[in-house]
Amino acid sequence: MPYYGSVDFLDRKGNQVTRGISVGNEWTYRSFIEGGSPMAAIWTFSGINEGSLRKDASGAEVLPIELIVRVFRTYKGDIETGIQGVAQLQNPDTKAKSEPWTFKAKDDSINAFDWSRKLTTQDQKQIDLLKDLVTEDGRVQLIVQCLDRAQYFGFAQPDCYVRLPDGSPVWNFCKAQVTIWVQMVLVIAIGVTCSTLVNAPVAMLFTISFITLGFFRQFFVDVAIGKQVGGGPLESMYRLATQMNQVSPLPVNFGTQMIQDIDIVLKEGMKSLAFVMPDFRSFSTVEYVSQGFDIPMNHLWQDLTVCLAYLAGLFVIGYFFLRTREVAK
Repeated sequence: MPYYGSVDFLDRKGNQVTRGISVGNEWTYRSFIEGGSPMAAIWTFSGINEGSLRKDASGAEVLPIELIVRVFRTYKGDIETGIQGVAQLQNPDTKAKSEPWTFKAKDDSINAFDWSRKLTTQDQKQIDLLKDLVTEDGRVQLIVQCLDRAQYFGFAQPDCYVRLPDGSPVWNFCKAQVTIWVQMVLVIAIGVTCSTLVNAPVAMLFTISFITLGFFRQFFVDVAIGKQVGGGPLESMYRLATQMNQVSPLPVNFGTQMIQDIDIVLKEGMKSLAFVMPDFRSFSTVEYVSQGFDIPMNHLWQDLTVCLAYLAGLFVIGYFFLRTREVAK
């Protein structure tokens, strides 16, 4: 059961920024910090208290924090040694820090830190985690840096969390089944609503199209709002037919101007459709269960609320479709 915080970064000059640097990956989910520089990722956790601690095998009180690191190498280096990093706990107000914890990053795997309640500073002064590093309102920061020069650590906000006591795997499995049930109910509701107006083959085709677009809703939205490179539907077809890449400007003539004008109308229609289309990908909780993470209850309530909203709307639409349809005796 992970307890997440918020993340900020320090740039090469030590200034606080919202993201790190890009290493050229197309997937920008994670941003990176450079090794051997002042760059760092800083997670701020709130609500830390006695209840956040747990006892390890020796009976000592520890604050368990787990970190997922994505390593980007600019040169091969020593594969067996790994890329070294350092982690420190810090008081957000007083800036008091614990002694650095040096570790070898496990790429795309969980790095576990059991921070003892009894810690020392860099000058070997004894401190208490809750009294000296956690503020009165329960905030504490974890600072992570990469030590090896010309190597990079990549992070996103959910990559670091306080590990709370484990929940019930059976209950987690049941929550995953509920989210699958939500998807099933939506599919049935869409199919039944369509069948009140059109015949079975058309209703089935419309339902399959709706589900397919629902799984690729974000791409659909990006095309509609112009965020996706390559233009609208007609412009994309033109680029495919002429084997033109996605970023080169179109030749200036009457035909391409007409294509872009028609795409403006088509994009508005796509935008209207995209914002009423359920995002089926967001309903999936399979990754939570397969990776052993607890499904947050707010995720479950959100899925149920969205499902009820669509059911209400589809019920009304289906009712009026059925009332206006001529039913043969």
